[in-house]
Amino acid sequence: MLTARGSLASFARATLLRRLRKAARLAAATRKKPNERLVHDLRVACRRAREAMAFFERVPGVPTLPDVDRAARRMAKAVRTLREIDVAIRAVRALGAGSRSSETERTRRAVLAALQRRKRSAATPRPRRVGRRAAKLEQAIAQALPGLAVESAGGPATADPGVRRFLRRRLSVEATNVKRQVRALPPRRRGEEPPYERLHRIRVGIKQWRYAEEIALLAAPKSRARGDRVTLLRRLQDAGGKTQDLTDLVDMVRTEVQALPPPDAVGAEALLSAIRRRRERAAAAFIRMLGRHLGRQKS
Repeated sequence: MLTARGSLASFARATLLRRLRKAARLAAATRKKPNERLVHDLRVACRRAREAMAFFERVPGVPTLPDVDRAARRMAKAVRTLREIDVAIRAVRALGAGSRSSETERTRRAVLAALQRRKRSAATPRPRRVGRRAAKLEQAIAQALPGLAVESAGGPATADPGVRRFLRRRLSVEATNVKRQVRALPPRRRGEEPPYERLHRIRVGIKQWRYAEEIALLAAPKSRARGDRVTLLRRLQDAGGKTQDLTDLVDMVRTEVQALPPPDAVGAEALLSAIRRRRERAAAAFIRMLGRHLGRQKS
């Protein structure tokens, strides 16, 4: 019979095996024939693998995998710029004409064209770079897999009390961190700018909490309450993501406007104001969701 510590190590290695094998499969497919969907799925798989490695860091019996971590980080970085430009293009397209002036619409179209040119320029060297980094990720994972051999037949699903205690502690830390930040949000006064930096940190904390809950769900796959919590955290993360995407968009549009010829930049401030208004509404919606689901205390 495995000791509690041995069972925890076995659970950790089984979890890492599952995530690394998925990342390796996607890396192989991306290396052979990359497309937008594969690249997206590989980026997510790299993130999940790295989160699992961080989650089980310092657990006795679980090997550290610096080469895999480095390769996964470089793989994600290779496609990050394209993802950011794609998000910006979709957001600028979504700015419907409405009551905008012809000058603002001209600037919007000019910014959209500039972003599309930037995407084409960024995409040109990407397939070869993505292929090289995918191959290195495959190699790093192949070298790591023998050290993750699992001796328990139960796989990642386990009722071992040692595993449950470890997961409870980790989940408590993540949940407490997020709830403390949410409750520390100051009451917002009319006309006051939302606390974007704080909201960004809360979203990062929610993401960490969600990843921890997903790992815990592997130990109790039939837990409906945990599954519902993962779904809620994903919704909160997505709501916070809209605010952050619009924050990034303000910076990106401002950069593109500076490079436009004067006639195309006349409506720049009106366009930026429209984006800021959307960002403010997204932040307000995120704050309401936080208060509703995580019990933000009023002061």
